[in-house]
Amino acid sequence: MVRYTWFEEHCRGEDPETDEEVGQYARGFHLFLFDTTLFSNRWNTVGLYFLGALVVLQRVHFYDWGTAERTTLYGYMSSISRMYGRLIGGYWQA
Repeated sequence: MVRYTWFEEHCRGEDPETDEEVGQYARGFHLFLFDTTLFSNRWNTVGLYFLGALVVLQRVHFYDWGTAERTTLYGYMSSISRMYGRLIGGYWQA
């Protein structure tokens, strides 16, 4: 995990000079965009596990980001409910 401020410190105000740097900036921007809109959390961190999906930028628009976001949301909801719930007869009760 990386904090959002890392992007500001490393990418603000600098123009990429090579095609490789342009790709890195594009991946960083997509990672920042996805994690601040679709996959945001209360710790203001970016999950680096999304970098695998950004290796080939031309394929990003083929992925089902809505399902990934919904899965992340359900994961957060599940972990929160377990913190404040209790197990009754094998089922979680809030």
